[in-house]
Amino acid sequence: MKLRFKPRLSTQEYIVLAVALAAALLLTFRLVILLPGMAASEKALPTVHESLRLIWHQPLELPMTLSRLLVAALSPVTGIGFSRLPGVLLGFLLILIMYWLLRRWYNYRLALFGAILLMTAPWLLHVARLATNDIVYPFAMAVILALVAIWHQQERSKLLLYGSAVAVAILLYVPGIIWLLAWGAFLERRTITASLKAAKWHGVIAVLLGLALLVPLGHALYENWHLYRPLLGLPAVWPSVLHAVAQFFHTWQYIFIGGYVNPIYNLADLALMNLLMGLGFVVGLYLYSQHPKAVRTKQLAGLWLIGTVLVALGGPVAIGLILPIVVVLALGGIGYLLHLWLKVFPRNPLARGFGIGIVGLMIAFAVAYNVRNYYVAWPNNAETQAVFKQQL
Repeated sequence: MKLRFKPRLSTQEYIVLAVALAAALLLTFRLVILLPGMAASEKALPTVHESLRLIWHQPLELPMTLSRLLVAALSPVTGIGFSRLPGVLLGFLLILIMYWLLRRWYNYRLALFGAILLMTAPWLLHVARLATNDIVYPFAMAVILALVAIWHQQERSKLLLYGSAVAVAILLYVPGIIWLLAWGAFLERRTITASLKAAKWHGVIAVLLGLALLVPLGHALYENWHLYRPLLGLPAVWPSVLHAVAQFFHTWQYIFIGGYVNPIYNLADLALMNLLMGLGFVVGLYLYSQHPKAVRTKQLAGLWLIGTVLVALGGPVAIGLILPIVVVLALGGIGYLLHLWLKVFPRNPLARGFGIGIVGLMIAFAVAYNVRNYYVAWPNNAETQAVFKQQL
């Protein structure tokens, strides 16, 4: 008699675990020794006491403060690696959230492609592997995209209700995010209202929980009401209209063409996105333009516009805020091209395999380019070496 053992995990679940492990390895590989030191904009890991004090008196960009608080509570020592670890944790969560979102909106294959491209993207590795706060912005956008996807579904559990209340409250501490949350809530206002009514007293508790989590923000505003400007994502000094318009277009030039000169976050003046992502983004724009009345199209269009305006104003909001939107549209475009190919050859396994193989080969080239860009070319660049010299 043969005993048959059923595997505990499915093939897809094993692949997800492999993706998570690969993301963790890429985010921590040579975290300390890749660069000769720290940049001036990087911050040493604060103590637990310092983190709690920041939450009460200077709570903006709260997700990073909470991540630092967690690392400080678990780590008995400090150093360059531990100072950068909070950003690594947020970057890891960002990859997982984006994988879940792409799996939900598209399919398993595109979610896998997207996770691979995202975890090797130089822009993500730059902001996630440094002891700065810039990872907060793409992380916040990823959470907002996940929230609007959850809010749009008809059935919700009480756990999702409380989770949404906590997530919204924490995101409100991130400069400029209030406008993005307002747009998402406006589009889903009917389903959100219906959900709160159906939840009855659970809805009331969820709202009260969210308000309670905003107490530190209210205290900080009471101490310094000028904090409202960075909270809203506004600059200390308003730029001229012409300058803001120019920066609006320059933002997208930096993403796809180049010109973003910042040795901390980029190699020379290269574009933040590679050619494959640029091609996918253009096709993705075409795809969504064919469905202008779809809720998802309105969601992405509004988040894209508001996010770009916040970046163009030159306030505290970093350009990384809008890059998850680029990833979503680019993967949609890649999926659409693959769909057209498979539609032409619905029954020919050789042709289908060839189409999927071509896409896989393009992704492999993009990954090789990304990895070489970040782990080889950037740290050996003279300008990069000159910036990362400080020691703890």
